[in-house]
Amino acid sequence: MKENSKIFRKDHFAMILKYLGVSFITGSLSHGFFSGSRAIIFAGIGVIAFTIGSYLEKKDENHTSSILILIVSAIMAVGVGAFTGGLQHFIDSPERSLWIAPLGFVISIATFAFIKEYTVTSRDWTYIISSSVAVGVVCYMFFISIRFFGLQSEGGHGDDGGHTEMEIEKHEEIKTINNFDNPENTEKKSINQSLDNDGHSGH
Repeated sequence: MKENSKIFRKDHFAMILKYLGVSFITGSLSHGFFSGSRAIIFAGIGVIAFTIGSYLEKKDENHTSSILILIVSAIMAVGVGAFTGGLQHFIDSPERSLWIAPLGFVISIATFAFIKEYTVTSRDWTYIISSSVAVGVVCYMFFISIRFFGLQSEGGHGDDGGHTEMEIEKHEEIKTINNFDNPENTEKKSINQSLDNDGHSGH
């Protein structure tokens, strides 16, 4: 009974880590993996959490094969995260979702077959190719529909409407340069501040 309880705790903790990892990766990719340091950090945490969870599930197996499977599992986590995150935020980021969702699906199905050590038959290849093409076609139809009906979210994530960290920093940098190149603006600002201060002191 104690041994079963120990296995239960380990398996549950491993499951939590794996789902947590996929969730972090999904959020990072759908909110703009290529546009902010915070998203990259959370994606890294997600990969680490998923890898640890996979290790806890397979630590009693052969050491060499387990390491290889852990690496492939981390890749699969990124694939699943890309697929689900792309679908979840298609309206927010249609350009990114158009390619990241199909790519994530292909990665997930390839790594799944490797991890489970399936012998891929001709029927399996038919499923892999047809399902991958179907996902690509559906994503393209979503993309065309969003563009045609103007459904793209105004406050999207990442590069499609939201202001990323890089964009904000660049905007502030441009503002600083403009103020430096136009000393009249700085002078006017100083005069206005002086008048405000005199007005407050007079009350």
